[in-house]
Amino acid sequence: MMRIALYTCPQTVLSSLSMADDAFRLANQLAGETLFEVLRVSADGAPVRSGYAELRVDGDLGLAEGADLLLIPATGSALQHTLDGNATLLAWLARRPTEQGLASLCSSACLLAAAGVLDGRRATTHWALAETFRRHFPRVDLRIDELFTEAATRYCSGGAQAGLDLCLHLIARHGG
Repeated sequence: MMRIALYTCPQTVLSSLSMADDAFRLANQLAGETLFEVLRVSADGAPVRSGYAELRVDGDLGLAEGADLLLIPATGSALQHTLDGNATLLAWLARRPTEQGLASLCSSACLLAAAGVLDGRRATTHWALAETFRRHFPRVDLRIDELFTEAATRYCSGGAQAGLDLCLHLIARHGG
């Protein structure tokens, strides 16, 4: 069974979070067994106020240390606001061992890149962020024309709906 931690923060795009959560839970339902354990985490373990909802979480980033994959749903296009609001996550990401899987949906590739975990690796993000991404993260091999990228244990998806393509890829790879 693969353990997936979904990171939530005030910048989380709720449709991206729910799409990822639904994809893995539906895979379990269709398989008739638990292929994926899905957890929601926040930086400090407290519920997260995002848009019109308060998101309950299962724990803090310490809980995600035992996960096979930390997946960060989209966080929107306000790059500096997102980076400033997630300093705890960035420090945590920078300390991750290379064997732990890290994934981003859409704009959250910027969080992985800011932590340095995409340096020298192929990655993608939303096409509208390409110029900004390249300017801020020149060490990342940005492949903006790809729906998703896989570079060892690092995964990124392009625009919002490409996140589902990445989730389906992970389901096929880890769940059959």
